[in-house]
Amino acid sequence: MLRRRGRALIATLNRLEAHNALDGATLDALNQALDQAEAEADVRLLVIAGQPGVFCTGTDFTTPVDATTLGPEVVAMAARRYYRLLARFAASPRLIVCQIDGRTQAGGIGLAAACDYALCTPRSTFNLPEVRLGLIPAVVLPFLIQRIGWQRAYTLTLTARMLDAPQALALGLVDEVGADSEEALRRLLLTFDRVPMTALNAAKTYSQALRPPLSATEDQAVAQIMALLSDPTALEMIRTLQQHGLWQQG
Repeated sequence: MLRRRGRALIATLNRLEAHNALDGATLDALNQALDQAEAEADVRLLVIAGQPGVFCTGTDFTTPVDATTLGPEVVAMAARRYYRLLARFAASPRLIVCQIDGRTQAGGIGLAAACDYALCTPRSTFNLPEVRLGLIPAVVLPFLIQRIGWQRAYTLTLTARMLDAPQALALGLVDEVGADSEEALRRLLLTFDRVPMTALNAAKTYSQALRPPLSATEDQAVAQIMALLSDPTALEMIRTLQQHGLWQQG
C-alpha cells in the first residue's frame, strides 16, 4: 500500500493476517515502491511501515520453502531476490526509513538493518529466531554486521534473544525510539527536507563506499540458505511450524 507524504513515499506492509511475513508479492511490491521513489525527482525518502503491533516477521513459512520440494533453483532465486532488495536499499540514491511499531523478527530485521534510518515505538521487539529451527539468518547477516558490528550480530544469531526497543537503540539496530511514530516521522521528514538533496546523496554514496561491497557476500548467503534448507532436521521443524502456524505468531 503506497501513499505520498510530502517528499516521502510510504510503503505500508499490509499482510496483517500473515503477521506481515515476506512473500514473493511483498518483495515485488517493495521493489516497485523503490522504483517509483527513484523515478520521481521530488521524492527524497522511501518509508517502509508496518501495522500496529507488528512490523515484519520475516519469511512466510505458510508455503513450502525447502529445496527438496521446490527445487534448488527456486530456493536460490528466492534468497537472491530478498538479498538484492536489501542491497538496493543500501545503494539507492533515495533514503530508506523503517517506521517500526511492534514485532520485528528474522527477515524483518534485515529490512531495518539495510535502511538508512530506523525509528520504533517503545513496544517494539526484535529477534533472530532462526537457530531454533536449525537455520541461520544468512541473508540478513551481511547487512546486520554492517549496521551493528560483527560480534553483536554474531551474538544475536547464536542466542536468538529478544531485544526490547531501548536495547535495539543501544546496539544501533534502530536510531530513534518514541511513543508517537507518526510525530517522529514528521520531524525526520522536516529534517531531511532542510538538507540539499545533493548532500544527502553524497553522504549516502560516500558512506557506502567506505564499507565492504555487499555483492561479495551474495553468493555465500545463497549457498548457506541452500545447504540449510536441504537439511532433514531443519526441514522437519519448518514443516511442523507450517502445519501449526507457529513461526509468524511468535
